[in-house]
Amino acid sequence: MALYGVALLPLAEKLKRAVPEVAVPWFADDVATVGNLSDCALALEFLCEAGPTYGYFPEPEKTHVICTARQEAEAQWAFLERDLVVTPSRGERYLGGFVGSKEKRVEWVKQKVEVWERGVNILAGIAKRFPQTAYAGVAMSLQHEWQYYVGRTVPGIGHLFAP
Repeated sequence: MALYGVALLPLAEKLKRAVPEVAVPWFADDVATVGNLSDCALALEFLCEAGPTYGYFPEPEKTHVICTARQEAEAQWAFLERDLVVTPSRGERYLGGFVGSKEKRVEWVKQKVEVWERGVNILAGIAKRFPQTAYAGVAMSLQHEWQYYVGRTVPGIGHLFAP
């Protein structure tokens, strides 16, 4: 994966020159664009055209455009102008965290907390007979998942962890 990420550097540099108005964070083959809708559409169009040369094949139909309800029609139009069909959204998971509206973020974290609670309950049952195994499950899995992926990447969610 690291080599693939390095191989995409020329594409990332060309995109930056082609659409300098857009901030484009890359993580291996995951890319996001931040900017006004027409510039983001131009960036996706560029990636669809230039990407295959570098082994990068964007799938516009899997692209989520994070926007407000008022911007939804404008978002769809900006991308449809370039023959790109995307999905408008109020928020989506991104690299272990969440990007979007506060309401969608709270909903997403609550779902994660429910899964975490089920995991803790399962480990509590295991702990009755195999305490060291249960401890390892918490220490090596659940704890790290929540400290890094959710706790450090999603701000303002501490109150959602209360019982």
